[in-house]
Amino acid sequence: MLKSRRSRDKDNFLACQLPQGSTTIIRTSDTDILVIMLANVEHLNKSIRVWMDLGVGNARRYIDVSALSAQLGSMFSRALPAFHALTGCDFNPAFKKRPFDILRKSEIFQKALADVGSDRCDIQTIFPTLQSFICHMYGLKKLADVNQARFDIFNKTNKVHDT
Repeated sequence: MLKSRRSRDKDNFLACQLPQGSTTIIRTSDTDILVIMLANVEHLNKSIRVWMDLGVGNARRYIDVSALSAQLGSMFSRALPAFHALTGCDFNPAFKKRPFDILRKSEIFQKALADVGSDRCDIQTIFPTLQSFICHMYGLKKLADVNQARFDIFNKTNKVHDT
């Protein structure tokens, strides 16, 4: 089992310090940990296998994080933490399918979200792309400005009855 950095045990270790050929299982009920691990699998030695025991009670599942990361690809996996935060984390899972599909189909959005929080992040460069992604999430593909999108949504739902 992978132990927490906060643990006071003498045998603490981090995933990046696992010996080659290791297999580890991370036990958690929080999908945030899965997202974080997917974004960081590329920093591990390729021979290390990471599994996750995710969920509680009858809803527990084993997920091969290493295989999932390889299937999703490096860029997409690195984009997941920013995507997860931007789409409301665990609070609104129904809202994630459409944005997930948009992200999956666009390398431009993947790169912008992957760069959020990294040392290569130039907010002036990626901010317009992030705004465009948000507009796409709300079905406003022709817009690339969040303020304009908010104004358009407001005008669609609120009509002036008296001039």
